[in-house]
Amino acid sequence: MCVRKQVRICAQSRLCFAMIGGRCRLSIFQILIFNGTKRFGALLESVRGTTQTMLTKQLRGVENDGLVHREVYAEVPPRVEYSATEDAIRLMSAFEAMLDLSRFRAAPSARLSHLPLECDGAF
Repeated sequence: MCVRKQVRICAQSRLCFAMIGGRCRLSIFQILIFNGTKRFGALLESVRGTTQTMLTKQLRGVENDGLVHREVYAEVPPRVEYSATEDAIRLMSAFEAMLDLSRFRAAPSARLSHLPLECDGAF
């Protein structure tokens, strides 16, 4: 592979990793891509190990990156819903590949039992 192509791929990868690599972002994407639109409270309950402040910060970041759409309804009390954009939905195949890998790697044993299942900033 030519050096210019490698540099371009590396730069594109860094951009992608920056967009999806924040704390809990993969969990947010997984929920919105596979379960559809969610209200803030439902996301907060679903993303284990995070605080309201941290979730708000991450949702703002992915909204700015164009991966999550935020819909605010003029109601009392206010209602805010989040959904995955078309760009985020393109990550579905990556999640399916990660699921296949986890099934392959962890099938008969608990080799991966030391890994945390909740959001602890590992992403």
